[in-house]
Amino acid sequence: MIRFSLRARRCLRTASALLAPFLVCFGQNASSESPPIFEALKSAIQARDVQLIDQQRKELDRVEPRNREAHGKAGEWLAEGRYCEPAGEEFDRALSLGASKKQQAGSHYLLGRCYERASRTREALAEYRKAIEIGPGEEKFHVALILLLASQWETGFGEDAAREALARFPNSAPCWVAAGLVELRNGSLGNAREAWRRAKALEPDSPLVAKLLGRIQMTEARYAEAVQSFQRAIELDRSDAQAWFYCGLALSKMGDQSDRALQAFLQAIELNPEPAEAYYWAGSIYVQRKHQNEQGIRYLEQAVVRAPAWGPASQLLIQAYRAAGHSEKAMGATRRFQESSERAASEPVRH
Repeated sequence: MIRFSLRARRCLRTASALLAPFLVCFGQNASSESPPIFEALKSAIQARDVQLIDQQRKELDRVEPRNREAHGKAGEWLAEGRYCEPAGEEFDRALSLGASKKQQAGSHYLLGRCYERASRTREALAEYRKAIEIGPGEEKFHVALILLLASQWETGFGEDAAREALARFPNSAPCWVAAGLVELRNGSLGNAREAWRRAKALEPDSPLVAKLLGRIQMTEARYAEAVQSFQRAIELDRSDAQAWFYCGLALSKMGDQSDRALQAFLQAIELNPEPAEAYYWAGSIYVQRKHQNEQGIRYLEQAVVRAPAWGPASQLLIQAYRAAGHSEKAMGATRRFQESSERAASEPVRH
């Protein structure tokens, strides 16, 4: 159990920016050929054109073989596009040319985010831990690690990570929120509420704090109150896809709110099309309705693409295929799910 105690030590603050960027002064010493290459690389990433990405990376290496900022920025863009291995290669190139510890830690953090968005949890955990090892004074590194551990039910490691973070950042609302989510996973509602109270005292108007309260209320089956908490988070930040998702989840538990729940899930998808869960829940609502099974299938297919080893999504998709008379698709989905589950089970566990 996490011991919640505020020690009399100086609170360390982090910069508001996501990272001290690699691209501090790119352009001053860059070749005139670089801007077109960068634009082409960015376009290739947006278009998800693997061949063109590789081509532009080679061009960048030819024109700017020793420009640390150029390769670092390329790594950032690739990481944001979920091209984790190429991003790692660009970061390695940038770091080999000389970089501060902050830049080294930042590269591991960005790679961790990349792996997490790609549902490659073990790699993400390893990168977050490397970031903390190099830059223990960066609050966001600790928060990312704790949240990922909590999401994977690694509550023992999550408690350890939360305890370390709170010792270093006792006045950090995000750290208290992350610790509260670990306690919630542990079933320790009292400790989760205490973490929420600490976070709320520090940042009463934080959407993170409102979402933690909503999660606690959902655990207590107080769904109407949870909806109000998530709506408060949305009021504070309408671009928060997670708040929309949890609002939809709470509404879906209320029995007569499926229309509102569906709209919340669709809004979550529009704001962040990466997580599988919103597609799954939107699809589940559609397949329960008459004459909307095909719409449900489309959303469930997107959920399975993003999380092929996630049992509920694959099983519901298989059922929807069968209900629509798509027997061959059902058999294919069954085979792919079995293969994905076997691969996931065969991977070694790393901590």
